[in-house]
Amino acid sequence: MLVAPFPSIQTTVGDRTPPPPRRGSSAATRHASGSPVLIAWLVFGVVTLTCVPVARGNAFFGATLPFWLVAAPLINLAWSRRDRIAAAVKALAASRSRRTRLLQAQRMRGSPSRSALSRVFR
Repeated sequence: MLVAPFPSIQTTVGDRTPPPPRRGSSAATRHASGSPVLIAWLVFGVVTLTCVPVARGNAFFGATLPFWLVAAPLINLAWSRRDRIAAAVKALAASRSRRTRLLQAQRMRGSPSRSALSRVFR
């Protein structure tokens, strides 16, 4: 199902090592060709599960068909775009921690608007 490139593992044949990767052969470039197929597979799966009730699973098949029609392409898309996802998660975590530090600093300084409101509602 998943074919993952492992750049840290290099196979050697005799005394020769494999040639270095060509320019532009990053993970994004290698997996870019499969993304339209995976997206089409995902769209087909969602449409099939929406329109065909039998495809949603039953006592005989269980939930294997929904997995192969929706979950498998989602997992493959996430795996092929893991660098982008990791960068987005890091950026989100950084913005949240920055916002938290800013709010804590405002609390420690005692924001004038907050102290005025606290006097009114006591």
